[in-house]
Amino acid sequence: MSSARMTRVLHALVAAAVVHQLATSLFFDPRQYSFGITLRWTHDRVGLATGALLSLFWLWVLIRNAQPRLAGLFPWFAPRRLKRVGADARDLVHSIWKMKVSPEGRHPDLSAAIQGAGLVIASILALSGAYIFFFGRPTLVPPLGIRRALTVHLAMADLMWIFIIGHGTMAVLHFAARTLRRPS
Repeated sequence: MSSARMTRVLHALVAAAVVHQLATSLFFDPRQYSFGITLRWTHDRVGLATGALLSLFWLWVLIRNAQPRLAGLFPWFAPRRLKRVGADARDLVHSIWKMKVSPEGRHPDLSAAIQGAGLVIASILALSGAYIFFFGRPTLVPPLGIRRALTVHLAMADLMWIFIIGHGTMAVLHFAARTLRRPS
């Protein structure tokens, strides 16, 4: 399997797992420690599997010999890379404003930075969820560490909603613009 194909397969699996986690979280109150509820049970187990899948994704990012490299996923502390992300963002906004779709892969620095942010958010969700799963107990008042982990988990879930909605919207806009574009 090629490097690009493996990356796309892992991306699709992680995306499906994250969407499942977000969808199931809509139908139960995570502050209630009632582990017998089917959705909660599913959310917990799929969450652990998602954590394992994210571990594979991280390993793949580290060992593959393809773009984007690890540094491309996290340009925030390198002024040169951050400048390229800004240039990509300006070009993307200009393309959207002109109703012209740039070819796939035209904004590699921005795309990589966005994917890196999503990977970090998903990883924090998986880690905080695993901590709650393994160390949380159904008590009237959960320990401080569990309450803090739950606070982080819920905050990251909100960020993941924003990420998924934004990422999905851009994909649909890109697809629609390419599909509806008049042949020249």
